[in-house]
Amino acid sequence: MYDQFSDWLNELGKTYPWLRYRRTEDAEPVFRSHLTNDVDVFIESERVRISTSASTYLQVNLVDDRKIDAQTLRGAKLVDEAHYNEKTIYTIYSDENTISFNLLPI
Repeated sequence: MYDQFSDWLNELGKTYPWLRYRRTEDAEPVFRSHLTNDVDVFIESERVRISTSASTYLQVNLVDDRKIDAQTLRGAKLVDEAHYNEKTIYTIYSDENTISFNLLPI
């Protein structure tokens, strides 16, 4: 049974690499910060700028085969890239207040 549980945790970590295992009392301030985080998104042609008030994980959902130009990603780290049908979901982490990146042309 332990092996099954361990395999499940490993699969969970591969599927959702941004998850962090925490005790409830340790998770509360992180959760509160997430709920009170002020996020603004600005799209300027092929450039995206995101402003946040706290360190955060964000998911950027792109459709129509749009992709982030990872070489232009500033102020954040790419954690995961998942493809579902015709959309791509990027998970990024930032401990800075400004994130920016370019979108690759279609």
